[in-house]
Amino acid sequence: MLNTVYLEDTVNHEVMFDGPAEMKELKEGSKIITLKNENTHMVWKILMRGVMIENNGDFQSLITLQDKGTGTARILTPYGELKLPITDVEIERNAQSTKVSYKLNGDQFFEFLLMEKE
Repeated sequence: MLNTVYLEDTVNHEVMFDGPAEMKELKEGSKIITLKNENTHMVWKILMRGVMIENNGDFQSLITLQDKGTGTARILTPYGELKLPITDVEIERNAQSTKVSYKLNGDQFFEFLLMEKE
């Protein structure tokens, strides 16, 4: 099902995606949202115990965020794979939006808002 989706990097106040996205509803409130246009190719998996964010842009990364407050980042570069710890994870789920925040490698703060638009 196609829905209009808005993704913002709320730390830098940058709109990362605003347009149609493929949405697949799973069991018990989980869903997979695929955001793809000329600048972005991401897959958000909003699951019961956390969120996984796959970025297939200029470089590939897999961010795994767990409700218990931790996670990992796997970043694939032309020079190899980099694994970094994630701490201070917060996940806010609402009917039409998901907001995640975390610290990468102990000091780099990230926060994103993914929202369905009417």
